[in-house]
Amino acid sequence: MSGQPASDQPKTPTRGLWLTLLLVFAMYVPSVGNAFAVDAALLAKPTFRNGAEQPIISTLHSPAFYFTQHFWAGNETYDALYRPVPIYSFALTHHLLSKPSFSAKNHAIPHHIIDLLLHLLAVVLVWRFVLSLKISPPVAVMTALLFGAHAIHHEVVVSIVGRTELLAFTCGLGALLLFGRNTTGSLVASSALLLVAFCSKESALAWVAFLPCFQLARGWLIGDTRSWLLKYAIVVVPALIIWFLLRNNALADMSHIHREIDNLKNPLAHVDTTTRLLTAIKIWGYGLYKCLVPYPLSFLYGVGTFSIVTSPSDLGFLASTVALLTILITGLMFAKRLPLLFLGMALLLGFSFTASNVPVVAGTIFGERLYYTPSLGLCLIVALLLIQFAKQAKPMRIGLGIYVALNVAIVLPRNNLWDDDEPLLFSDVQVQPGSANMHHDIAAILYNRKPPEKVAAVASVHTALAIYPEYPQALLKLASFHGGRGETQEAKHWYVRACHSPFSHIGLRLKVQRALEGIQHPSGIASATMRQLQDALQTDADIAATWVSFVNRAMTTGNFPVNNLRMALDESKRRFPHDQLLAIYRGLFASRDGVQDATEARVILDEFEPALWRLLAEQRVMPMFVHARIAAATCYATLSDWSAVEHILDAMIDDLDMPGGLRTTVENAKKQLLASRR
Repeated sequence: MSGQPASDQPKTPTRGLWLTLLLVFAMYVPSVGNAFAVDAALLAKPTFRNGAEQPIISTLHSPAFYFTQHFWAGNETYDALYRPVPIYSFALTHHLLSKPSFSAKNHAIPHHIIDLLLHLLAVVLVWRFVLSLKISPPVAVMTALLFGAHAIHHEVVVSIVGRTELLAFTCGLGALLLFGRNTTGSLVASSALLLVAFCSKESALAWVAFLPCFQLARGWLIGDTRSWLLKYAIVVVPALIIWFLLRNNALADMSHIHREIDNLKNPLAHVDTTTRLLTAIKIWGYGLYKCLVPYPLSFLYGVGTFSIVTSPSDLGFLASTVALLTILITGLMFAKRLPLLFLGMALLLGFSFTASNVPVVAGTIFGERLYYTPSLGLCLIVALLLIQFAKQAKPMRIGLGIYVALNVAIVLPRNNLWDDDEPLLFSDVQVQPGSANMHHDIAAILYNRKPPEKVAAVASVHTALAIYPEYPQALLKLASFHGGRGETQEAKHWYVRACHSPFSHIGLRLKVQRALEGIQHPSGIASATMRQLQDALQTDADIAATWVSFVNRAMTTGNFPVNNLRMALDESKRRFPHDQLLAIYRGLFASRDGVQDATEARVILDEFEPALWRLLAEQRVMPMFVHARIAAATCYATLSDWSAVEHILDAMIDDLDMPGGLRTTVENAKKQLLASRR
């Protein structure tokens, strides 16, 4: 199949590979001058859009620090993703390159350069990977060319945050290539690279399953029948154990907390299992189609972009099922005769399966970036076709050249779109007109322009709500618009809808609370008497915010009858069982006299979840939430979960934005709880 003996395989890049690298470089170099866009502005930029420092990036901590943090540690109190290597690389890039050598406006440039270099490294590794299968150098170069120029990779290369995918791929494939060598140093390096891949993105765990597939295929290709199982265990097991221990150390203290997935990003998190599987399989098939036809591209999907499948008779589900089964069965049936087909199948299906929402609910319903590694499977299948139809080499190469040229044509116009959220959104909403997320974000841009384009902004908000009527941020924007025009009752209507949206997160809920209090008590909530707050319950008892205002005042005054307060809290729970602010107050009330036993501790923790663990930076230092987290730590102390106690309290003590008085309160609470342990 190779057409060239092993001894003739090139050890250094050929002219064809250099030309390939030059082409790929030329494709993406226009994006190097872009700023931080989309998630990069939250994860890699040293300051947030409001000017506040991003603590994980703005300060360079020790390497050990980053390996004890979850992925969104600079933004949220808790997250289940563990990707310390990319985050540490963002911080290092900022402090070693961006900060000393570039103006604040150009801080993103070194990040873009590094990601482009990583993609070029990936191209070289693909070339080496194909050569390791004893495929001829011309085919190896063409495979690397197809991979490097493939448009599905665009978001990964230009977004900065795509470094998670780049590191997971380059380290995983590098580990696989080193595994093929039979030296102690190579095996140690292979295991180390696997560990780095795992610590870059969880989907890199699929390399553990792909490595045996590679060894089997390579054995069928070159007739190597030597046992490799012991070597496999020596390389893989230590990497898995160390990764598990690191991840457990960073996340285990909060492992019992339910992972709350934003419905806006993945509506499959909030449907029944059958519906999720039917829809996920349809979207999985769509992802494989996008590998073949990467046009048009879009950076954002989310709610509204895919129809939810409720019946197995859905045509999209049936087509995807047939395609997936065809790839799987064909790859297995011809595994020994056509090992490249087998490997292509393993890459296409194996690496896309983990993010398909089929095995578990993922953080997003779909993302083109998730197909960076699976697309290598398509490249291997093309390599097989080039070999199988060698007699038609010229038309095959012409066809490949046309396909590559089309991909280049797709990529080039999009490079500058990633300079900022605005051009990206206005471009991609044409591709995904059913994306409620995009219409909402465009409304925010229009409203914040100078002068604001309010009519167009409101139209975009209504479009978002037509797609997704419970969109809490869109409801809030519409309420704010009417409030700004003095249309109090109309504003109140939309505020109430935002308040009661089942997907309203704690930060938005706080904004709605303040707005409704301003409408209900025009002279100011601080000047409202308990009698007025009680009267409001008579007229607006069907609004959760009314109960929050009453409960907050009753708890802070300290002289309201305890039994009456308890009845009010019970009634509010009956009316609004999912309101996160009321749940926080119920937990605070239940813990006001201490936590008596394990049963009470679990009840209080159930009230606090999930709101208390989804706080943003500005909410983490609010007195109410500081005291609630102390109460949560007290519950864990009652349950003898001392690691959780220290995790919660130390996070507050180490928070640079924590006011001195509150930090002292937390430190005293820690001393008391740890003393009770002894």
